[in-house]
Amino acid sequence: MGNFTESMHSPKTQSIYLESIYTPFINTLLKPSKVWTPQKDYKFPLKIEQIGRLIDESIKLLETQALVPHLRVPAKIYGNLHGQFEDLLRLFDSWGGPSEYGDIDSFDYLFLGNYVDRGKYSLEILCLLLALKLKYPE
Repeated sequence: MGNFTESMHSPKTQSIYLESIYTPFINTLLKPSKVWTPQKDYKFPLKIEQIGRLIDESIKLLETQALVPHLRVPAKIYGNLHGQFEDLLRLFDSWGGPSEYGDIDSFDYLFLGNYVDRGKYSLEILCLLLALKLKYPE
């Protein structure tokens, strides 16, 4: 029987830990565009501690991956989101989104950058994309 430290680093334990990080973001943010309508006094719905863990685990994952990804074809390529979260949700509505109910098994997704800056919802874009990356690392 392994010690506690070894069991904490088992693939199953790591998978459960990562799931506990990305699931709240996906469940909160990945909605049909018609459903996601922030109110005037909207505040980001998740805690800063959750965002910190999401970023930390995403960095660990990205550090292990190649800088130039290898994609299957066909692939869906998105660019220039600029914090326009509603546009991202509309794209997912129109062209299908990455989920076990969508087309994640059939398509690779590539997001080219320019995630933040002009729109009001840069944090939503970044958090959703990082959560999806943790859930679907390849």
